Amino acid sequence: LEGNHLVGITATGDGKTCIFYYIVIIMLFFAQHGWKPPRGRSWPKHPIGLIVLPVIGIEEQMAETCLSLSLPCVMLNGDTLRADPSLWTTAALDLTCMILLSAEMLRSDRFQGLLDVSGFLKRLALLGVDELHLLLTWGKEFRKAFQQIGYLNSRLDSSTRIVAVTASLQPGVETVSCCNFLGLSGDGVIIDRRSCLRGNLRLERQFVSQSGPHFPELRWLVRSGIKAVVFCGSIGMAFRVAVDFW
Repeated sequence: LEGNHLVGITATGDGKTCIFYYIVIIMLFFAQHGWKPPRGRSWPKHPIGLIVLPVIGIEEQMAETCLSLSLPCVMLNGDTLRADPSLWTTAALDLTCMILLSAEMLRSDRFQGLLDVSGFLKRLALLGVDELHLLLTWGKEFRKAFQQIGYLNSRLDSSTRIVAVTASLQPGVETVSCCNFLGLSGDGVIIDRRSCLRGNLRLERQFVSQSGPHFPELRWLVRSGIKAVVFCGSIGMAFRVAVDFW
């Protein structure tokens, strides 16, 4: 809101993604009341946040949140666009406040057409990137489309701010690499790193006396009713453990 880009690193469950719609809500509130933004900033009358998300499930969750806050949003991914190609047109409307975008769409002609819509880039107050650390992994090997997020920066208006969040980014080389991907450097970037330690998380190593089909040493997990993730040495072992639990 004060004109800085933000890279936020904090624990899962801390509510990182709320920063995306929080920014748009504040801008809308100021516009509706005719207030001037702080520090001489200029905010669009009809601000829009473009949020790039790695998986459709996260898009759906955020869409539900936006709608519950009365923020009109559009999901642009392979599934929604096959069902309704006119969503590209809806995304460009002044009414739309949030666009939730799959990374694959960044390279599409229709997305480039959206950026070319008159006035759209001036309205684009925020480019949000969730799970920023994936730029270092999916961007290089698994989903090259995710790497296109960095290239998008060259198309943005100078007033657009980038907000990228993650819980899995190490200080030093990893953080610098992600910032470079996004074209972020200098005094205009704030890196806010908070503790990612989880006080309610316990790691245990459990030895088992047999390879199946029963695992009495693990039965306490079922009896206790706690939430647990069990790592096994092979897919076959994991299957046998799951069957025994069932």
